[in-house]
Order: sequence, then C-alpha cells, then structure tokens
Amino acid sequence: MKCTVCRAGGILLLCSVLLGGMLLLAACSGGGSSEVTVTLTFQPPDSLTYHGSVVSERILIRDADSTTDSTIMFSSHVIVQDGNQWLLTSTTDSIRVLRDGVEKSDPLTALYPGIDFVLTIDSAGEGIDLTGFEEVLRRADSALEPGVAQQLRRTLRPDLMERRELNEWNGRVARFANQEVAVGEIQYDTSSLAMPNGESLTYYRAAKLTSTETIDGTLCAHFSVVADNDPNTLAERLEVTPEEVYTKFGIDATAHDEAVAGPISSSLQSDWVLETGTMLLRSESIEKTTRLSMGQIQMKTIERREKSFRF
Repeated sequence: MKCTVCRAGGILLLCSVLLGGMLLLAACSGGGSSEVTVTLTFQPPDSLTYHGSVVSERILIRDADSTTDSTIMFSSHVIVQDGNQWLLTSTTDSIRVLRDGVEKSDPLTALYPGIDFVLTIDSAGEGIDLTGFEEVLRRADSALEPGVAQQLRRTLRPDLMERRELNEWNGRVARFANQEVAVGEIQYDTSSLAMPNGESLTYYRAAKLTSTETIDGTLCAHFSVVADNDPNTLAERLEVTPEEVYTKFGIDATAHDEAVAGPISSSLQSDWVLETGTMLLRSESIEKTTRLSMGQIQMKTIERREKSFRF
C-alpha cells in the first residue's frame, strides 16, 4: 500500500499505509516464438520480513498560491501463511513531515508508528480484509483534542480507507494473478477511488508490461500504468482512438460524458518494478494530478510518491 499525505479541513493526516504488491513472475517463451511473456502467480514465501521506505510529496495549488507537504516514512513488513490464506502485516517505524521544505511537528504523525495494519489475502492473491484504521482513531481519541479527534473520525473513515487500500492491492495483484502477459501487451480494467462523501471516482486504467530485466541477478518485470477518469483523455495518453477505448471498456460513445460527470478530474501515471526472486514489489513511482472545479473554487493537487523495498 501507499503512504500519502492528504489535507482535509485543514488537518494533515496520513490517509493510507504501505503494503507492497506481491507477484511471482516466471519468464517463458511462447511456443518457440521470440515474443517474451511472463506468467504472474501469487506465491509469496512464508514468514518473510522485509523493509520499505516511502517519500511522498503533495503540492496544493489554489489561485496563485501553492503549498508543498512532504513525508518520509520507513516501514517494516512480515508475511506469513495462515492455512489457505496469507497475512501481510505492515508497521510504520518512523515518519517525518515537512512543509515547503521545513520539517514540522504534527501530532497526527504520532498516531501511526507501531500500529499493525494486517491485510488478509486469499490463495488467489485477492485482498479480502484489512484492519488497523480503527486503532488509529482510538489513539486519536486519547491523544488529540476532542474537536480534532472528531474531525479526524469524519475524514478518516475506516470503511473508505480499507476499500481504497484493497482496491489498490487487488488492482495490482489479484488483477494480474495467474495470467500470462506478453511484453508490449496492454491490459485494460477499471478501478475506483473512495471519496469522503461515500461516492467512488472511477478510473479507466491501462497497464502495459514494458520490459523484463535482470537486476542484481534477479529477474524483474517493468510495468507502466496510466489511468484517468476521462476515457477520452486516456485515449490521448495512449495515442489510440477514443472509439478503441470505448470498445475496451464497453462505454456507449454517445453517452460518454456521463462517465466523467462531476467536479473532479484525475489522472495517474505509475511504474512498477516487480522481482521474481523475492516475489515482491521492488519499487514503484507514482504521479497523480487531481483538479477540483466547483463554482469559484478551482484547485489542483499534484501527488508524487517513490516507494522502495529491501529484503
């Protein structure tokens, strides 16, 4: 999962955690042809401990003003087999927060270190349950002023946060598990982002296996992912016709505006490097741009995140 800094109602909160994707990729050749393919199988090792770091930056632009919030987080992860399921426990070890390059103290960052976020994964690689956010709120009730804790409860709803993290996990792992993918092949799917009002923003996503590479003696696969809540913009980014994207997603071309109705537009670019030897995500780079237009309110946020894991 990820570590992202978001601002809601003037409160800085860490709104998600840090589980890395897990895929076992076995390189193979297709029937003697020169086409390179990989078979993705969820098969993590039992009782593996590894560590991660996340550097996040969020730029909020409103009118002529901009603010940059950054976090640097270190984490520990343990995955164990539990019957026919897997339990992936992720724990924040430390967090630093900066505002426009200056380190700042924020009481909310103290809520996360030491809490175990436990993701339950079935044998097919699908995340089916996540716990940990309720404990964050319990800490907030005892550590923060009542008004701040109450506002945090309205913003950091465990059901929304859990759904967001499960969607991210399943969009990477369960989506590609037990499939053979050729280098250069584009796969299309949709994902959703839970909004604070309970609604969901639909992303139209295209994931491409761009190459395979041996790094430090380990076979790795590089994926490039683009996503947008406007299928027309996605077509432009993929350099294909809108009709091709409509067909891939089953969108009625005469009613495509309904697919992007609303004041929010969002686009995302993500690059994954997946390791075959450790069966874990080696690194991930993400950039997401979101625009909000409501009457005279015009806002833009740019979020960048770099994740790396060491074993």
